[in-house]
Amino acid sequence: MTFTKKQITISVFFLILFAIVIIFSTRSSSGNINDSNNKLKEFTVQRGTFRVMVSANGTIIPIDRVEIKSKASGLVEELPVEQGDFIRMGDLIARLDQKDERAAVSQARADYDIALAELKNAEREFARRKKLFGENLIYRPLSLPIPGLRPFYKASGIPFRGPGLIHL
Repeated sequence: MTFTKKQITISVFFLILFAIVIIFSTRSSSGNINDSNNKLKEFTVQRGTFRVMVSANGTIIPIDRVEIKSKASGLVEELPVEQGDFIRMGDLIARLDQKDERAAVSQARADYDIALAELKNAEREFARRKKLFGENLIYRPLSLPIPGLRPFYKASGIPFRGPGLIHL
């Protein structure tokens, strides 16, 4: 479909006419800003703080996410902080059940007390044997299972006890 020059000129004329009608129909008759049809208000300029309050629904996604892990495991007894609270290094964020740890500490203390008692017994036994050895009432056992060396022991004056065994 081809348009002639005359058809294009008429179409452009009507478009311009239509645009002019729309522009004049939307303007007020007097052109005054304070016309009753215009709902504009005038204010005097004052120095102050400009405040705008915006409310919206949505989800805040953090830039960095920090995972907190514990070396200990157990039942959580208390959570003194809530999600979103600000915390500092060293703040308590969870309290775990300490029954197992208390039992382990009690067991360790009992083992320590037993070891101390065994040490005291060993020290008393050592002191007793040292005293008896000093009085030549006991001999320090040295076992030499070498048969056939009896004549050498007799010549040295070391007491010989049993076949191939001597006690010093």
